[in-house]
This record gives sequence, C-alpha cells and structure tokens, in this order.
Amino acid sequence: MTSLADQLYTAMEEERLLAEELHGYGLQKKDALVAVNTSVVDELTKKEHRILMTLGSAGTIRMRLTSKLGEMVGLATPSVSEIAQKLGEPHATRLRSSADRLKGVLTELAKITKTNQVLTKESIGFIKTFFGLLGSNSQENVGYSKPGDSTPSAPGRLMIDEV
Repeated sequence: MTSLADQLYTAMEEERLLAEELHGYGLQKKDALVAVNTSVVDELTKKEHRILMTLGSAGTIRMRLTSKLGEMVGLATPSVSEIAQKLGEPHATRLRSSADRLKGVLTELAKITKTNQVLTKESIGFIKTFFGLLGSNSQENVGYSKPGDSTPSAPGRLMIDEV
C-alpha cells in the first residue's frame, strides 16, 4: 500500500507540473490574444495541444491509482482526501497537500482557459464584423454630393481606398 501511495503522490505531482506549464502557456496566450499576435497564439496553441495529451494520460494514471488505493482501504467512491485520511501518516499530509496544490492549479487553469475562450470569440467577432464592413454596400454612398446626384461607386472600394 505504501508504494501505491507513493505512486499516487508522484502521479499528482507530475500532473500538477504539467498543469502549471499549461497555465503558463495560457497566460502567454492571453497576452498574445490581447496584442493580436497571431503567430504567437498559433505557436502557443501547438504547445498547449502537446501538453494536453500528456496531461490527459497523467490524469488517467492518477484516477486509476486513486481507485486502486480506494478499494484497498474500503472506499467505494474514493477521493485523495478520503484515502489520505484512511492511510494516516506519513502519507496523509503529502497526499492532501499535493491534492490541494493540484486543485489550485487546475482551478487557475480553468479560469485562464475561460478568459482565452472569451478573447478568442471576441476576436473572431471583430474579424467577421470587419469583413462584413469590407463587403457591405452600406459604404457606397458615404461621400457628400448634391441631393439627387448619385454617382455609383464600386461596393466596398471606398473603405479600402481611404485606408
């Protein structure tokens, strides 16, 4: 049981480190989204995808070890905190503190992910609006002219030519 508790601790620490790395990329991505630096956003997205694959595997290992240890101590639906309580010291403190750190990082990761999703949706909305304005006919007759004088202009050209 001791080696399984050690394995669970190690698995949670590995998962926490991966989540911290992903959180760091998320913070960088937020700054890149605000700065509209698409090349940095693309590069960070690639890095995030690589980390997510490993993070998913680490989470699976943690859940498997949690289930196995839970069965050994007689818990039907175990959590790390409950396992720590049943195991006692020296494992209890390590497992609880590791679980708390992991929860904290995952909470922060969820927040930055949500922020980046909102920023991405807003960016896409601005792009759609911009292209809508470029192609709209509402920009055709924005110049001053005599009443009744309507000289045709190319749709969308006025806005481009004035830039």
